[in-house]
Amino acid sequence: MNQSNKLVVALIAICAAIWIVAAIRPLDRQAWMLENILLVIFAGGLALSYRRLQFSNASWVLLAGFVILHAIGAHYTYEKMPLGIWAKDFFHLSRNHYDRFAHGAFGFLLAYPIRELILRFSGIRRGTWSFDITGSDHPRCQRLL
Repeated sequence: MNQSNKLVVALIAICAAIWIVAAIRPLDRQAWMLENILLVIFAGGLALSYRRLQFSNASWVLLAGFVILHAIGAHYTYEKMPLGIWAKDFFHLSRNHYDRFAHGAFGFLLAYPIRELILRFSGIRRGTWSFDITGSDHPRCQRLL
């Protein structure tokens, strides 16, 4: 087993452990199940296409971050996330903004792996445009403009 495979196996073990712990008594079981349907499909797709896609180690770390952030958010529900409640109280905010943080982080965490896929399968050469293509058509990015 090469170094890259060891990293992927370690990341899978960490993600699986966190997901299992997050599956134990979530605050809202129905919401947890609904949010995790897509996560299970996503993880299954990554597993089935592992040899074909060949992501870099950086992409695997970012994808693991996405899975972990999603598992924790789904466990607590985004509106009841303790870190968000703490930030709301500490910064005197009107609401818990953890959902905004998490969804923004999802875009950040998925941008580089998506860029790798675009570069590999579209024929576009490396450069600044490859990053622009990654998120410029995404509705959340358009709201920022």
